[in-house]
Amino acid sequence: MIKRIALFLLILPALPAAAQTPQFAPSALKSVTVYSRGAEMTHTARLSVSKGVSKVVVTKVAGNIDESSIQVSAPGGVTVMSATFGRNFLPEIAEKPAYRKLQDSLESVKFSISRLRNTRTAQEGTLALLDKNQALGGNGANVAELAKLAEYYTAKQIELRNSIYGLVEKEAKQAELMERIEKQLAELNENPEAAGGQIALQVMASAEVNGAMEIRYVARDASWSTHYDLKLENISKPLKLVYKANVRQHTGLDWKNVKLTLNTGNPSNAGVVPQLATWFLNPVVRIRGTADALAGRTLGLQEVVVVGYSGEGAAKSVKKENVAPAPPPVMAAVPTAIVQHQTSASFDIDIPYDIAGNNENHSVVLKEMEMPAGYTYYTVPKLDQDAFLVANVKDFAAYNLLPGEANIMIGNLYAGKTWINPQATEDTLKVSLGRDRQVVVRRELMAQMSGTKMIGSSVRKAYTYEIRVRNGKQEAVKLQLKDQYPISTDKNVEVALTEASGAASNGETGELTWELDLKPGETKTLRLSYTVKHPKGIQYQGL
Repeated sequence: MIKRIALFLLILPALPAAAQTPQFAPSALKSVTVYSRGAEMTHTARLSVSKGVSKVVVTKVAGNIDESSIQVSAPGGVTVMSATFGRNFLPEIAEKPAYRKLQDSLESVKFSISRLRNTRTAQEGTLALLDKNQALGGNGANVAELAKLAEYYTAKQIELRNSIYGLVEKEAKQAELMERIEKQLAELNENPEAAGGQIALQVMASAEVNGAMEIRYVARDASWSTHYDLKLENISKPLKLVYKANVRQHTGLDWKNVKLTLNTGNPSNAGVVPQLATWFLNPVVRIRGTADALAGRTLGLQEVVVVGYSGEGAAKSVKKENVAPAPPPVMAAVPTAIVQHQTSASFDIDIPYDIAGNNENHSVVLKEMEMPAGYTYYTVPKLDQDAFLVANVKDFAAYNLLPGEANIMIGNLYAGKTWINPQATEDTLKVSLGRDRQVVVRRELMAQMSGTKMIGSSVRKAYTYEIRVRNGKQEAVKLQLKDQYPISTDKNVEVALTEASGAASNGETGELTWELDLKPGETKTLRLSYTVKHPKGIQYQGL
């Protein structure tokens, strides 16, 4: 019993501290690290607590955060016992001075309108009573009295009507003022900071402490994506790349004058190593005419979409000539340092940045660099009789590129858009720089060398194509040209490649590749011939 009383006496001094009113500590946002999904935000706040257990509510934090990511660095002598995120830990929160001033103005205007309306209503009643008395006042009156009465009523009515008109004008002006104030209040209410949250801390101090603390957490409603500008003067010079970022956030706070870092990682991705489980094959029982036993889908006809096939009978795609949009504005790069981590890279921006919390893209130019590249032209005239300029960049991992869209600038002209995909498994990054119609490619079927012959119970079809390429540029170019011949999976069908003009042939896929060096103004002619022998009466796709 004595031990229990002693324990109670030890706990008793802590009860008033635990039950006291929470202290509110407004925080200031200092730095933000933005990931491809999410952002780590760092705040500072003043902490002033007495000895014992206290509750401190840190305000002006993001409105949607990962509670498990909260980290608090408190001054010496203070232990953080718990951290809880919420939207409002105290129903009555002090309003901003600007908001309170507008509310006071609105109340004043409403009161003024009410007074004007009451005065106008009273004068309108007096005018109605005057009209009624004027109708009754003429009974039994002589001419002189009627004249005086008429003069009085006329003067009084004019006075009242002028006064009522003036009151109506004043009411209209006050109503306009009230509407403007209400719009201003609505704008303040829609301010992203109104959507912020709070973090409630339970702290224990060994003595009275007054110092600064740091709060870090990951907010969900932020991201950044890459965007590039590719600039090429001519194929004898390196490819210039402008590395840009589109930063957007809707965290409930405006990021004002913060230290901004962009990281290529994503903290929301699971960090657990996947493990394979034993794969057992179990029979699937399906009942004809009923729903699929596993997926619950009714067996029956399904819509089939043909996206294309090889062969000369395939329909040719229609090219749509789009009007090229204006090139993007040129932006200066900000001072940026690239820090390579174990599994990601960071772009540390040296100057403070403002990013509004309106979920709109804010463009930041991170870095301008030159990438040594080898340039080749690529064409598949069977599918598209245009030549495409391709930049081949080796050792591209050193540039910390991410997948993203790129604007192409050839010389001073905007040449369209392309896509940069550094996640390819090859050791060379291939970037398409668009069409170049100065390299002309034509592919035609030579009718005099093509045809069909009957051989017993079989049909032998011969195809010969002539491919002409011309370099219309002032410098020599390398051109990779690809074509194909059909591959048979039917033992009754025989395919023979009879001529390929020195192309490298892949017998498994039927792909042919020519590597051509073209001098300025040079024209080369290639020939592709193959035969297909198959039984009579059977049609094959593409022939």
